[in-house]
Amino acid sequence: MNEMQSTGGVGGSVRDRPLWTMSVEAEPRDGELRYRADVFENGVFICRIALSGGFANQAAAEIELERRLKRWMTEYESRCEKADWD
Repeated sequence: MNEMQSTGGVGGSVRDRPLWTMSVEAEPRDGELRYRADVFENGVFICRIALSGGFANQAAAEIELERRLKRWMTEYESRCEKADWD
């Protein structure tokens, strides 16, 4: 399981930075391996990110999953922060 720190809050505010983890799995489909990551915040399942394209190997897939997860976490934490203010 790969561990990643959260991206933090937006607008300069710093929230508590929970620990995010992802569990990467590969599934054979149509002659290729399809990768997906289950994403957890402090051990609680939050979402699944799936890659639709084929990748040369799991390391390349994990790099792309991490890139997408970082972008998703920024949006997710921004929504949570906005909800706290409403």
